[in-house]
Amino acid sequence: MLVTTLAHTVLPPANDPVNNLPRVYIVDDDAGVRAALSMLVETCGWEAIAYASAGDFFSNYVSGANQCLILDLHMPWQNGLAVQSELARRGHNLPIILVTAHSDRPEAQLAKSRGIVAMFSKPFDSDELLKCLQRTLNCEIQEPRRKST
Repeated sequence: MLVTTLAHTVLPPANDPVNNLPRVYIVDDDAGVRAALSMLVETCGWEAIAYASAGDFFSNYVSGANQCLILDLHMPWQNGLAVQSELARRGHNLPIILVTAHSDRPEAQLAKSRGIVAMFSKPFDSDELLKCLQRTLNCEIQEPRRKST
């Protein structure tokens, strides 16, 4: 359950037994990409938490099991590899899937050497991304939970 207030969004603890859904964080400066990825993740019955910037992500990130991060490589404020470095510096071993509209071979090789799970070029095949998420989260696609009204 995600509770939104005027001040901020309050997330349940990642290890909350009531909410043990796989959690996929999404960081991309493109609102359309965030919305599409969130919808894709939620149709699998998983929890999607999307942010427009790395700063917003770091302000709200709750470490826990059964999580991963879909991260845009090229953002105006901080690139994806810098975000990965900052997560490592903070002691978080969050699996990362990079997405990019501007990929080049050296960046892909650098990402792979840093332990990035996968790198997808936009536009990407949603079925391939879902397979990668299933492997990363070590879980099956579930029926989406109905939101209570």
